[in-house]
Amino acid sequence: MWLSKKMSARPFYVLFVACYLHDISMVRIASENDFLLDKGDSEKITTELDVKWSASRTTSDTKKAIVETYKAVDNFFEQKIRSKHAKDSAEEIRKRKELDFLDASVRECVAEIAESHMMDTKDIYFVKGDAKSRLISYKFDKILLRFADLLDMSEHRVSKPILNHNIDNMSLVSAFHWVSHLLTEGYTLLSEYDIAPSSTRSSNLSPGSITETVTLSIFVNLSQFSKMDSKKCDCGKLSEETLSSEGFIIELLGDREVCNSDKCNFLCRWFNDKNYYLVKEMQALEAYLDRIPVKERFYNTKIVIKVIVKNPTHISDEQFDVLKRKISG
Repeated sequence: MWLSKKMSARPFYVLFVACYLHDISMVRIASENDFLLDKGDSEKITTELDVKWSASRTTSDTKKAIVETYKAVDNFFEQKIRSKHAKDSAEEIRKRKELDFLDASVRECVAEIAESHMMDTKDIYFVKGDAKSRLISYKFDKILLRFADLLDMSEHRVSKPILNHNIDNMSLVSAFHWVSHLLTEGYTLLSEYDIAPSSTRSSNLSPGSITETVTLSIFVNLSQFSKMDSKKCDCGKLSEETLSSEGFIIELLGDREVCNSDKCNFLCRWFNDKNYYLVKEMQALEAYLDRIPVKERFYNTKIVIKVIVKNPTHISDEQFDVLKRKISG
């Protein structure tokens, strides 16, 4: 409701449609030609099958080879679809007969915005804004869709009974994300503003006289703080003085900086692994806002991420092992 009041009707409508359709290609069944015509991973899978088949001496060996190959092929198709789903979704938005009810200009805008949600941050934040030279600019819509997608992280995305019954049949990556969603209770986003003391500014509203602090608080049900070796994260660093049994703050890093904290722990490693692209997006947004010439803005923006332990860890040993294997890999 708040967003609809801040945006004009057309950009809001386009963003609304893009939210529904940006992953539309993820529901399709992969074509067998994706495997048959591939010259990369499919070749490796086929070679490994030949070796296993030749080494099979019993029916049990053969069955095991078939199952292992099935899992490899299934993972191949999953990665094939996932890796280019943003581009494929944009293509489907443009061509699907079922979407003919959309005005052509709206449809093209939706496709463009949908495709942007998997682009590298430099292709969003380092592209010169065109709002002043075009009747309608959708850069703001693209940024909003990217954040909406990255913040869709709560426990309500998954079913605990389904996870419990199928975790043994999931790939490590899929199981990791399912368990991670279960551990994420939700988030809040808060902006606070401080005005510099009058003695340090020339006028009441001089450029840069206001500091905006944006705090993204994410509530998790994971309380594992066992020490781990630093992974040298390049987007955010652990604020050591904020570390407690209740959580910690992650501060965003500048270009070419890495986190060298000797307080690296399981919770921080898990959070940064699961939310790498979210932290990277926050980092890119902060840097983008900082590049705006000071004379064109009254405030400086600082973004911090607060990880808050809402409840103690309460997952099965099997689920915890999934997290451990993924972040240790």
